Amino acid sequence: MAKITRLSWILIAAILAMCVLMVVVSVFGYDTQLVYIMLFIITVLTVVLLVTVIIVRKTVAKLEYDGLIVQGALLHAKVPYGEVKSVEMRDGFDYGIRVGGYADHRRLGGKFKNKEFGIYDMSAKVSVREHIVVQRIDGRALVFNLETSEETLEFFEKLKKWTGR
Repeated sequence: MAKITRLSWILIAAILAMCVLMVVVSVFGYDTQLVYIMLFIITVLTVVLLVTVIIVRKTVAKLEYDGLIVQGALLHAKVPYGEVKSVEMRDGFDYGIRVGGYADHRRLGGKFKNKEFGIYDMSAKVSVREHIVVQRIDGRALVFNLETSEETLEFFEKLKKWTGR
């Protein structure tokens, strides 16, 4: 199941703090220079965190003792090995449409929807054609690749051994 990463929680907290400050200014009339300085600092922090979470974050996959963990832009997914139905390598992949998350010309991350899987989790670098598809027993799917084709293929082989699929 995908969950929000720690850095994303900080981003959400910064946005909420900015909203609270704007409400305080508009409702209570605290129209002081200090409030505007705090609003500026929170805005800058929010933009920096947003850039870090979305653009800079590369896909990282780990084989932990209790399951596969995939982290990327706006995605943190953990799949226990016992819930893995199949693992396969795809050369090219129909992403479908983004439902929630991030997509640009370099990276994709979050929830996507296509005809084959319906809504699924994904973290991928667009320039890498190979994708690892992990099908779960409950029908959900996780699709990801790493920074290079070689890294993706190497991780796929390790994942097959760990899952026995």
